[in-house]
Amino acid sequence: MEQLKDVTLYDPHKKRIIVFDDPMSSNDDTLQYLIIEKLQKLIKENKEDIIFIFTHNTHFYVNLLHNKLSNSYNKNGFYRLVKTDFKTNIIKIENSEQDFKSSYEMLWSELKFLYRAEEAKPFMLLNPIRRIIETFVKFNNIGLKSFYEKVEGTKKYFDVNSHGIDDFSADLSALNKKTIINLMREAFKQNDAEAHYNKYMDDLNI
Repeated sequence: MEQLKDVTLYDPHKKRIIVFDDPMSSNDDTLQYLIIEKLQKLIKENKEDIIFIFTHNTHFYVNLLHNKLSNSYNKNGFYRLVKTDFKTNIIKIENSEQDFKSSYEMLWSELKFLYRAEEAKPFMLLNPIRRIIETFVKFNNIGLKSFYEKVEGTKKYFDVNSHGIDDFSADLSALNKKTIINLMREAFKQNDAEAHYNKYMDDLNI
């Protein structure tokens, strides 16, 4: 970043395209806030060039936007790339309600997107469901076994099967999307967390 101002092999009257490809991937987490500060300063001071920042690190993304860019959806472009089967969908984020506030929220958003996407196969819902449940039980100090055992079949579908999605012919992957989501909802309900489930999933209207 420091060398950008020293670049001379370009026409100063023309816009440059500056790309940061996953700046956190090869840097220690302790450097994250230094990198964020540098990027925020660059974006604020550089009004002429076109800047692209790519990342798969949700924590980095959320902190990069925090109090700096989150109110400028009309001035900056924010996009999610979501892969469904063999296709990558580009989704424009137009306001804070559509944006991410944590990795956990991103998992719920991914789950809803996969449910709605016609090209997404039912088995693709299983992995984000597993990760949501694992995060939820860890945060609430609930045993994973205890969470699953209250609803028959949940461990079989959300635990074992989400690790074996290559076996497309397996009976475990034969459920449709609605059945999978209803099974997940019942698991949260039986663990006294239906309100938590509804907080993220009410807009599906299943």
